Amino acid sequence: MRPDKSYVTTLILFGLAELVLAAWWISSDWPGPGGLRTALIAAAILVPISALVIVYLLQFGRHRDLLERSEQRANLALDCARMAYWDVDIATGRGIVNARWHELLSTVPEQVGDCIHDTWVTMLHPDDRQRVLEVGRRYKQGEIAVYEVEYRSITSQGETRWFASKGMMVGHGTEHSPQRMVGVFQDITERKRVEVDLRHAKEEAETANRIKSELLANISGQIRAPMNGLLELDRDAA
Repeated sequence: MRPDKSYVTTLILFGLAELVLAAWWISSDWPGPGGLRTALIAAAILVPISALVIVYLLQFGRHRDLLERSEQRANLALDCARMAYWDVDIATGRGIVNARWHELLSTVPEQVGDCIHDTWVTMLHPDDRQRVLEVGRRYKQGEIAVYEVEYRSITSQGETRWFASKGMMVGHGTEHSPQRMVGVFQDITERKRVEVDLRHAKEEAETANRIKSELLANISGQIRAPMNGLLELDRDAA
């Protein structure tokens, strides 16, 4: 957000008042010739400083405006991809998330507060918790280059859902160690259901092929036995 015009005008007036006061304090013979020279010197010093302050504020406002637009575009992209965002302090486990995070886990922001990591760990499926935490530990220790994991969570409504999460360490503490983990995750429950259905269909197809092969082999054996007998009779008759 840029500074409004009233703020800039106030700053200019303040600078001019500062200029007059500085000239009055420095000059002992105001409003004589010496005072005029002092006023001009003070103006030569303070006016550029005031101008620099104004330019800085305008540039700051412009950069802040660009940052806000960038954040809006990022949030829009996350919303379109239906992704949850998380930013957690590694040491304390406290952090911030977007509204989609609470929506996917069916949590209430007021109840969770900033206890993001503990809440997330508590909601991990018992059969997946150790594996997921081990992936996080290995990534933080530098044993693996990428933090990427799929897991199940049990929402606050008791529903088990699949999620895919990706993240990275950012920032540095006093000892040049990563300070935060940031990342996203999305619901992949439907994809997992499709994968299960495809796996079952493949298993059923393989089972059907095996039964068919066994049946054909059995039929072939039953046909071959009488045929062999007839061939033996033909040879005996000859």
